[in-house]
Amino acid sequence: MEDIYDINKKYEVAIFKTDSFQQYIDEAPYNPSDKYPEYPFSDSLINRNKGNIAYEGIRETFHMLGYDKDKYGTSKWNPLASIISENNKVVIKPNFVTHSNTNGSIYSVITNPNIIRAVIDYVYIALKGTGQIIVADSPQADCNFDEILRVTELDSIVELYKREKNYKIEIIDLRQLRFEYHDGVLDMESRILLDGDPMGYSIINLRNKSAFSDMDNPEKLYGADYNREETILHHSKGNHEYCVSNTILSADVIISIPKIKTHRKAGVTLNFKNMIGINGNKNYLPHFKIGVPSKGGDEAPELEKGAQQVLNSNRLLMDKLLSKPNKVKVYIYKACYNLYHKLLRQFLIKKNQEGIDTSRLGNWYGNDTIWRTTWDLNYLTLYADVKGSICLHEQRKLFTIIDGLLSGENDGPLLPTDKKCGIIVTSDNFLSADIAVIRLMGFDYKKIPLYRNIVKSNNIKYADFCITNNSKIENLLRDEKKSLEFIPTQGWKGHIEL
Repeated sequence: MEDIYDINKKYEVAIFKTDSFQQYIDEAPYNPSDKYPEYPFSDSLINRNKGNIAYEGIRETFHMLGYDKDKYGTSKWNPLASIISENNKVVIKPNFVTHSNTNGSIYSVITNPNIIRAVIDYVYIALKGTGQIIVADSPQADCNFDEILRVTELDSIVELYKREKNYKIEIIDLRQLRFEYHDGVLDMESRILLDGDPMGYSIINLRNKSAFSDMDNPEKLYGADYNREETILHHSKGNHEYCVSNTILSADVIISIPKIKTHRKAGVTLNFKNMIGINGNKNYLPHFKIGVPSKGGDEAPELEKGAQQVLNSNRLLMDKLLSKPNKVKVYIYKACYNLYHKLLRQFLIKKNQEGIDTSRLGNWYGNDTIWRTTWDLNYLTLYADVKGSICLHEQRKLFTIIDGLLSGENDGPLLPTDKKCGIIVTSDNFLSADIAVIRLMGFDYKKIPLYRNIVKSNNIKYADFCITNNSKIENLLRDEKKSLEFIPTQGWKGHIEL
């Protein structure tokens, strides 16, 4: 993929940092704590009892970037006016990957609704009451979207705008299918059809523009389900197809609101990884290639004999019993699965010399697959038009506000431990924002395949930093020995740090 970004353009990144962050306010619909001059609601909709640092931080980053600077401090201030025009369709893309976190807060996993509320307010100001605002995502296949809505109380924001402004905001689960694991296995009743995108989907074939076009052994690709045939079908014989949401393709502006987190397969998850959620069918998304590198795979590093035997046996059982299941096959696999987890795993699966748990599929720094999937979907986000055709020029504007007030480290993206960073990052360029955050995390983007390859292939001069007066941020960015010292996931330790 070439020329994703104009290398002659100056991309700026604003970083807000507070040391006073303790928690997000939990009172929906997450009103600000101050009556800002541009605030589109009345004084009665101010939460003066609790400081809404998310709202304050987002507003400050807009100011730092100089957006509509001549009108700052007045009721006419419209910071997103250069990005959003009247009658635009704006899709806000949070990270709603899953609905629970047994290792910490759900808000070290998903985008917090305080952030979403503030973004919606400023989008509404830019639209001047016209156009469309849609909050949409395609979370992990086993995510309970209703639980996401219950926890975040996003409906309260929808109701606020309907009541006070007679304005409709939509919230859409873009998935076609949801999974439910029963006893750790997807059985006959596990796959639930969903309504999905009300506008439908476009199947887009990138062919030789795909990052998979030079990859060997496509027959080893693994997607999201046990039946690998569908994933291989969409990524073989020169075809590289994705099932993309038409709501996304019809957007004039996409605002990405990722969570700062580590990631088992990708190293980190920020804006680029957030675009995985524009896809409606998870089996179009290769996650890794089965087997070890010497056998043409990237599922795990080279293994000791016992570990290799268990890996091969488990793969054989999955292919034979679960790819096209019936009740008998599922029963047999569950019996084997229980034996595997309770007995064989502790004896046969050993960590290899680099300390990587070889039972985890593609969750290590040698994963050479997921970055290609991520790259392709970001290419589509920029260049696929409303009909799904690939164009020469960008088809929509992209903007990001990264939620790093409470971040996730260690076993991300699904089970991270909480890390209070007090950071919000804003930019009109995904790459610049992501690389700035990667540096703050204490990681080296050149050690992460996705970012290394994008920067290398585009010869990008990727960022100018517009930063706060906070000396801590300045020191973190300028001093190679200082960072927020995120703990990587197990499979990346020793291979991603500065």
